[in-house]
Amino acid sequence: MTYSHKSQSRPLPFYILFLVMNEVCRKFPRIRDLREDSDLTQQKVADYLHCSQSLYAYYESGKRNLPVDNLIALAKFYNVSTDYILGLTDNPSPK
Repeated sequence: MTYSHKSQSRPLPFYILFLVMNEVCRKFPRIRDLREDSDLTQQKVADYLHCSQSLYAYYESGKRNLPVDNLIALAKFYNVSTDYILGLTDNPSPK
């Protein structure tokens, strides 16, 4: 990656690249916790979301972003708020 500043093109420092790449895919440990607490397999949840088990595993591990429609579906499935899944609150109750 490069950026232009006053007609110069320089590579971005490593720490900025790390911060940018770290935000590309975010790990959602709560979807794994919710699944395990419900004694469900990745396959069962993947079937509910109409996706493959491997894609769902990528959501849990942060290798793929969790689409908003799947986030909402999981919140409804587990009867928790989307904020809880996203880690924005420790209160699982939906409002």
